[in-house]
Amino acid sequence: MSTLRRRRVSSRAKDKGSLIYMSALERDDLLSLRKVKESTREKEEYAIPNAKGKYIYVGYKGEFDPTKSFLDMKRLDNNAGREVYGVSFVTVMPTEFFYILESKLGLKRRFYPQGDGSKNISRVLIGDEKHGHKKCWSLDGIKPGEQASVYFAPSEGTVTWTPGPLDPNFDMPMPNKQLSLDDVVAVTQFEIDNTPLSTIILMAADPLAGICVPFFHLLPHLIMILFVIWLCYTAPKQAEISFYQADTHLEWINIFVIFMVNMMRKSFAIYGHWCEIQEALAISSKVHNDPALVTKIRRGAFYEFLNLMQDPIAFSLSVYVAVYMSDNLFLNVLLNIVALEFITEVDEEICQAFTLWRFGEDAKISVSIIDITYNVDESLELWHQCSNTSKKNVVRDLRSSDKSNLVLWELLTSKFQGLGLTDSMDDGREVASSFQIQFDIVSWENIPEETLISKGGLFLAATEDEVWKQQISKDQRAVLFKYFPEIVSQLSWTGSVKLDLRNSYGVRHARSVVHIANKNEDVGSITCEFVHNEADAAVAVLRDGLMKNTTLHTVCIQRSGLTANGVKDIALLLRGNSKLGVMWLLANDFGDAGAIILADALSEGSDANTTMHRMLLGLNNVSNECRDKCIQKTNGRMIFIPDEHLQHLQSLVDQS
Repeated sequence: MSTLRRRRVSSRAKDKGSLIYMSALERDDLLSLRKVKESTREKEEYAIPNAKGKYIYVGYKGEFDPTKSFLDMKRLDNNAGREVYGVSFVTVMPTEFFYILESKLGLKRRFYPQGDGSKNISRVLIGDEKHGHKKCWSLDGIKPGEQASVYFAPSEGTVTWTPGPLDPNFDMPMPNKQLSLDDVVAVTQFEIDNTPLSTIILMAADPLAGICVPFFHLLPHLIMILFVIWLCYTAPKQAEISFYQADTHLEWINIFVIFMVNMMRKSFAIYGHWCEIQEALAISSKVHNDPALVTKIRRGAFYEFLNLMQDPIAFSLSVYVAVYMSDNLFLNVLLNIVALEFITEVDEEICQAFTLWRFGEDAKISVSIIDITYNVDESLELWHQCSNTSKKNVVRDLRSSDKSNLVLWELLTSKFQGLGLTDSMDDGREVASSFQIQFDIVSWENIPEETLISKGGLFLAATEDEVWKQQISKDQRAVLFKYFPEIVSQLSWTGSVKLDLRNSYGVRHARSVVHIANKNEDVGSITCEFVHNEADAAVAVLRDGLMKNTTLHTVCIQRSGLTANGVKDIALLLRGNSKLGVMWLLANDFGDAGAIILADALSEGSDANTTMHRMLLGLNNVSNECRDKCIQKTNGRMIFIPDEHLQHLQSLVDQS
């Protein structure tokens, strides 16, 4: 391009302010400049005046307008390179409520709690002027007049607080990896039933399904495109294409009735199909802070729309062939209807086979509502004026396993029966302005342990007892019990409960062990393994909780590092529970003192346990002399297994 030409183009671009006349380099420069100006204008518009720190604390003394009152948060430099900010103040209100803002963006970047805002260590969600409105942390446990310090780690997404002055060396706790019911609004599980809505969610939840299902939906279109090409180019050479000449009007009446009946049947399905696509698009329009999920939902909706268009296209082709390429109109119509059914149903059959291969028969789609921002007064307008039920009942019903997908969807979206995610008030206002939602595939046979640890609590919350009994392995149960003992203990247990596959159980887990043993009469054996620094305290919990249990016959506590103090609690349990028949104490290293205490509990005193058949011990650092004494004292009911037989011992434990 000549110099004069370049000058003319540049001049034209400047005069018209258009990107059309610019070179690629000039266009990129101008776009970058515009973005910088827009970003600067936005920061100037929303920035909090007089804020000195990067982040500010809002809510001090009950004032939640950041333009009127806030506290600057100071970066703690002595925190091992981690980005941690803190603020300290003397509390004034009976309960201090607060949220955090990025000072340069103000309400455009709001930080608020995920789930219960009163938890001392809380995950952080990111909102804006609307999303997260009226959602705050509460400084529970700190009285008015006391000094409190709030700490915030933005990159890790954690907030916590402590009483006392700000600590520049504060060791910020890492966020908990496990999601539980306390971290979400509601959780439910949908059947994979190949309906449009279920398929859209499936494509959003699983990457492979997001690739394969669209391909399957395109296959009927490919068949019909090839058929149209044949009609246009090959058919005229092989047959005469002309309008059918009927002998009687009765033929046309019959054909019209056949086509109309078939299309009426399809039209109702098409309408329902279209409504489900609209529901999915309505959900995607309100998803907050997850553009990738929005894209997946809308892409799935697009391919389901293509799937919807199969019937009208196939119907049109069927009419054309019957009218223009038929020697026997009546017979050809029937054959075309059969062909129509095959073409439009073939992708559904393939999708069904794919989901069965990919996820198995019993897989479900987990839907977790992480957070909801309502556009109305949730308490007054939604639950008091509109709803026919309560939020507690809706959340409970969503976890029920006997509800159909249609009922579950109503519980999520309706303002009368559910959470009102996509519903509107009578005056046109949307009930919910935005929410955060999460989709996962629950196939217990294929769940990786990492997913089991992070989301197992959410999956279990909507899992029925039959699935727990039949599909979840003992190793998976041990992992779930380690991270979600309170949820796991509410499910049904039978037979032998083995909780020794993960050596990280403590006092918290001991309480759940007691609940499992006392709630389930079919549980006859429990095997436990506690962390060493909590083993004695955990055994004390077992002592109190199992004292009156009448159904448990075998207890095994192994590799827990029990001391003589812990053994004293076991002795008290033996003296108070005459139903226990077998006890295993393996690799606890409590020595001669502990062995004598156990022998006394089986032989001395009016409350001695005379009903226990045998107590098996090994690797407890007991001397040979003490072993002989205990065996004699208990008439052989205490059995000491030699160390070299431990491998055989382990097989006995598995069988007991």
